[in-house]
Amino acid sequence: MLNNILVPLDGSVWAETALQVAQKIAKNTTSLVLVNAIEESFLELEIGHEAEKQQVTEKSKYLQSVLLKLSTVSTKLAAQIRRGSAAAVILQTAKEKKADLIVMTRHTHSYWSKSIFGSVTKRVLRNSECPVLVLRDHIEVTRILVPLDQSYRAEAILPLVKALAQRTQAEIVLAHVSREPSLFESIAKKDDANNDLAVTGRLRAGTEQVYLQRIAKKYGVEGNVKYVCMTGPTALTIASIADELDCDIIAMSTHGEGGDMRWRFGHVTEHVMRLSDKSFLIARPQLVATVKDGAVIWQTTRVNYPLAAVGVDHSYGI
Repeated sequence: MLNNILVPLDGSVWAETALQVAQKIAKNTTSLVLVNAIEESFLELEIGHEAEKQQVTEKSKYLQSVLLKLSTVSTKLAAQIRRGSAAAVILQTAKEKKADLIVMTRHTHSYWSKSIFGSVTKRVLRNSECPVLVLRDHIEVTRILVPLDQSYRAEAILPLVKALAQRTQAEIVLAHVSREPSLFESIAKKDDANNDLAVTGRLRAGTEQVYLQRIAKKYGVEGNVKYVCMTGPTALTIASIADELDCDIIAMSTHGEGGDMRWRFGHVTEHVMRLSDKSFLIARPQLVATVKDGAVIWQTTRVNYPLAAVGVDHSYGI
């Protein structure tokens, strides 16, 4: 599940905090791959082979110093310097190294990594074929929130969350958020004594609790798990649950479809990321349906990103 973890670095201390989390996640069988980019914008400003050689030398020394700090860990280590835009370097390296997870900081103070909705992080989130763990201010992993909408796509992130929780001893919080009834629905139910809103709400909450318990059992996470069922605006409620329960990471599969939620990156997921100061684990699963013995079986596959969007010219060994 987590054999190769990619950690993009830009030379800043803040970006290196991703290494601390990656080390906690990594085990003896996991490889940590560090990558640093020589930006094309720099090459355009500093024309000449000597300028590029100087950059390679400086970045090599930097990555060697990072590797030296990590030399005491039992995890397998590798590092690369690549020429190209930061997002392209991250995406291409993740593909070539068959990364199971990208761990990166939410923003740094350097030019190559902008805000969460800047070009680098946003492009990685939109195009990565493997899950991305985007860290913010805190680096502890003690509680992971997983919002579910009764769809297979939303549930697809659970095996990864299970592996992450096992390696960090974190508690898992499974949450289901129902939308508030519309004005028409409220009026209709109010006129029906047998469909009192409070009673209906309790029945629905009970059904959702059963659903969450069934999913926990299905994915083998029922040991250290908490269940939360709430009604309200989807993104705001998810962010509120994360705050109230002091969750460190919000794990979401984009393109979830079902029940009361329609998830698209740029809609609910992006809205939650704007509202919350938590770290995020984002995956973009693609479902393939197969028929076996008359039953439809859904399986998730990695999402490919267009190679035309990736522009990495050259890599340098460390």
